[in-house]
This record gives sequence, C-alpha cells and structure tokens, in this order.
Amino acid sequence: MVRAYLDHLGVERGLSRNTLAAYRRDLQRYVDGLPGADLAAVTEADVTAHLAALREEGLAGSSAARAVSAVRGLHRFALREGVVAVDVAAEVRPPAPPQRLPKALDVDQVERLLAAAGDPGGA
Repeated sequence: MVRAYLDHLGVERGLSRNTLAAYRRDLQRYVDGLPGADLAAVTEADVTAHLAALREEGLAGSSAARAVSAVRGLHRFALREGVVAVDVAAEVRPPAPPQRLPKALDVDQVERLLAAAGDPGGA
C-alpha cells in the first residue's frame, strides 16, 4: 500500500524526489512500528502513539508534522482505494508549529516611529 501511495504522489500529484524520499522514510518508520503492518487493523490510538513516539525521539516539530501528514495521507489514500473502511488518522492533528516572536525594530525604525508620533509634551 505504501508503494502505491508513493506512486500516486509522484505521478498524479507531481511531488519532488526529495519530498517522496522524506515521505518514504516517514512511512517506513510508521509501518515498521505497526503490529502486523495491516492498515485495516490500525486504530486512531496507534496513529497518536506514533506521533508521540516521534516527539519522544526528539524529532523537530516540522519533521514530526511532515511525518504525520504522510501517515494521514496514506490512510486517506487507503480509504479511497477501498483497503480500509474508516480513515483512523483523520482526527489526528500534526503538532502546531511553535509561535515565533515578532522581529524587533532596529534603532532607526524606532527613531522614525517616535518622530512620526511627535513630541507629546510640546502640544
């Protein structure tokens, strides 16, 4: 099933070689962790446990998100192909990317901002 899904991504969706290679690694790691490697026997708890294991391994949030996207895509593909009756990964969400702080203004920008605001004591 993984091979068929990767073929679908490469041919029909036109994903790059690098993206396909990353998905192949992500999906191989996933399938290797499944008991019996039968998608029809996988539960939502199995998918969630896989995500937790990725985070415990220290995988970066962006890499874990890509891995979960690959797994979700595989299950969605398996449902469309009639291999499974339910998409157990549909409700599993990838980790949210960390919130980044806004970029700080440099001194010149602060001075221009203050000049534009005018002198509050001179009015």
